[in-house]
Amino acid sequence: MLYKFLFLFAFSSFFFIACSDDSSSSPPSLDDMQTEVSSSSSSTKKTSSSSSRKQQTVYDTLMVKDSSDAPYYSEDTTAFQWDVPMSVEQSSSSIASPTSSNAAASPSSSSITAEILPPVIQGDSLIDTRDGNVYRLTMVEKVIWMAENINYETSKGSMCYGNDDCSKGSLYTFEALKEVCPNGWRLPTRAEFEEAANSAEYPWAFGGRMKNSTYAYQDDMGFYWLDTKATIQDGDTENCSSNDCAMIFVKKAPDYGNGEFLFQSDSKDKGFSVRCVKK
Repeated sequence: MLYKFLFLFAFSSFFFIACSDDSSSSPPSLDDMQTEVSSSSSSTKKTSSSSSRKQQTVYDTLMVKDSSDAPYYSEDTTAFQWDVPMSVEQSSSSIASPTSSNAAASPSSSSITAEILPPVIQGDSLIDTRDGNVYRLTMVEKVIWMAENINYETSKGSMCYGNDDCSKGSLYTFEALKEVCPNGWRLPTRAEFEEAANSAEYPWAFGGRMKNSTYAYQDDMGFYWLDTKATIQDGDTENCSSNDCAMIFVKKAPDYGNGEFLFQSDSKDKGFSVRCVKK
């Protein structure tokens, strides 16, 4: 009888200890699991929201609702005393690897959503978001000018000097002009060209010209398309015998023509340089 009692006591003790060990490793309760899931979901949502905000910052920097919002400007406008009605946060990732406009041997393609992305001004430079080219800017009589010939490849009517040298920008036929200047920019007027030509500080690039697929005058003369509404006036040079003519501005290099400039009527089929000014 005593042996039976001791056996039952030992078995009960063993069973109690075994159950105690199992309870220490038992799975969490339903309430604990719900708390853990809720905490994990909150953490994931926070991470996702942070990532979305970063993308939205880039989107807000570059996109505009309509053309009246363009162009956008950075807060760094110390280079000029211009009146900037807005400022936006600039993101280093908003524009992929911009390059100098004169660095490439040939102009970049115009296929990059030119109708969506406005140019971005950072300090005294303009980034053309259509192709990533960067242009120095300057001011002449309160007008903001590109200080370099533009080097943007249009769908047709744009070329490099000798077909492979775009170191002084591209050359364009009259047909290409409506595609050349970025959103918010335009061709200069006669009066604006005169002001720039009379400014000792304004930099010119003598890109030459194309005529009948032949090239000439690079480094000696700069030929620039004038505002397409310009007409010939007394004292201008007539260099176009057909009705298919338009006005250009001609600037000679200091060591070629003592820096002389003139306005000239010329053929729309020739290739000339372009400088853009802010609207």
